[in-house]
Amino acid sequence: MSMKLPRAQSVPLLTIAHRCLCLLIVAFVLIAGSLRAAGQGPQDCHHVPVAMDLPDPQGFIAAASPATCTDGTGNSVSNVDLPSGVYLKAGIPIRIDTEAHTTGTCFQYAFDWWNYVCYYSGIAEMQPLWKDDVFTTPPSPPGSTNTFYAPYPSRSLDTRNGQGLQTGFTAIGEYVFGFQSGAYPTVCTDVMYSLLVPKTAVIVACAPQWRPNDAGSLLRFPTDGQEIAVVYSTENSNALDAAVRPAIQSWNDVLGRAGLTSPHFTPTPGGSCALNDPHCIVVDVQTSPSEPTACGWRYSPNSQTGVYTQRSMIHLRPGYNGWPPAAQNWTVAHELGHLLDLNEQGFLGTNALCADSGSVMHAPATCGDVGSATGPTDSDALAVAKTPYGSGPRISCS
Repeated sequence: MSMKLPRAQSVPLLTIAHRCLCLLIVAFVLIAGSLRAAGQGPQDCHHVPVAMDLPDPQGFIAAASPATCTDGTGNSVSNVDLPSGVYLKAGIPIRIDTEAHTTGTCFQYAFDWWNYVCYYSGIAEMQPLWKDDVFTTPPSPPGSTNTFYAPYPSRSLDTRNGQGLQTGFTAIGEYVFGFQSGAYPTVCTDVMYSLLVPKTAVIVACAPQWRPNDAGSLLRFPTDGQEIAVVYSTENSNALDAAVRPAIQSWNDVLGRAGLTSPHFTPTPGGSCALNDPHCIVVDVQTSPSEPTACGWRYSPNSQTGVYTQRSMIHLRPGYNGWPPAAQNWTVAHELGHLLDLNEQGFLGTNALCADSGSVMHAPATCGDVGSATGPTDSDALAVAKTPYGSGPRISCS
């Protein structure tokens, strides 16, 4: 009797392939799980920024030819890359420039799903500079914005090489220029903006001059908030009051508009002044021993630090009360300007760079003459408030 063996059942090839695929998937999942547990999954694959930054831009102010600049005592200085706070005569041509750049590199990485590994793709992306904005804020609004675009994909822009803002201003006061740069996004970074970098220029009718002492300090009254008493006699029908009071009021007014409230002057007729009181000015009538024809003169106590430690003096020439009232006020205001550390602007009609109306620091050729500025101007006040009583430079251009 013959026996029949059972026939072997055939397994379809497709089923075998499915089983192999399942095994591969299981293996992949197990390997991926172990790698993920070690922190090596696709979620951990990132582009790497190295030293990527947008440094703050630089701003530059220059006085264009034929303007010239001095250090405030008459010595010539460069007219390019002027310091913040520089004094510029109204109407002269000036140029505003900016420089900006980006730094660093974005190294791009990709994830290899087959080998389940993050690898460097070989792409190193530089961050292109986008633009540099220059915001101009004048003493009175509105302001303006000028935008300079960097050629793509440049990483830097320096408008001194061709672009730049060529302009000039006529309104007296402080102008603020804000410089801000922007950079295009990369796979490592979003759009980037720098901080706003300010720089100022003070537009004046006359380029100021100051009177530093031997130590190089600018002389000034204490700024402790105590009033500066201006003491004078009440004799001769209080004649000095008519000369003094309007002059010190005009200085208080213009200094206040310039933002300076100390020192502040108070008329004190009939008062007295101790020798060692720096908060006091004595006004009297005397002939100058060195310049007998001078309409007025003053004494300012020297100080190595620049801050007065004793009283100051203003002297009017005998016969002052025969001058027109405007000439009397002018003489007191002029001498008080010297005590505030301003220097002369020359005789009336002799300074081509400073019109007679631009400053009280002109001098009359003859006592009793009346100029067009018989009191301090806003330009005079800015030169006092920003430099002797502020942190402003001693550079002026005209």
